[in-house]
Amino acid sequence: MDRMDNVMKVKYFLFVFLLLILSSCQVKDTGKLQIHNVLDEFDKLNIEYTKQKIKSKEVFGKSYNGTKPDVYEVEGKAMLFYVYNSVVERDKGLEGFHKYTENANLVSFRVYEMQNILMFYVYEDVLNQELDNQIEDIKEKLEN
Repeated sequence: MDRMDNVMKVKYFLFVFLLLILSSCQVKDTGKLQIHNVLDEFDKLNIEYTKQKIKSKEVFGKSYNGTKPDVYEVEGKAMLFYVYNSVVERDKGLEGFHKYTENANLVSFRVYEMQNILMFYVYEDVLNQELDNQIEDIKEKLEN
């Protein structure tokens, strides 16, 4: 019986040791994006942008779900990035935007959801289809 107990203890020890080794080797992916992840992709595609000041009195500059946007100008149009801690928070931010604007007459805009980032492209009149396609490609790339 003692020999059997020792064999079981050794097997148990090896199992726990192997489990610890394997779990420590995994790369932790938080799944959270930052603005620089998107802007790096803009750079790769030669999409020019400049940082702008927030106009918090405007609908697209307001804080939604406790997050203020970072605003950039892309091809003369506003692009706003709301970076949340999670997809759930991002969804609540978009819900807050929809509630705030449900009766508003807004200029044309496009919404992109990239993991924890909510992005608005306020193009006003005519959507730049090439830029829209590039952003969709970036979105697909960053979500995979």
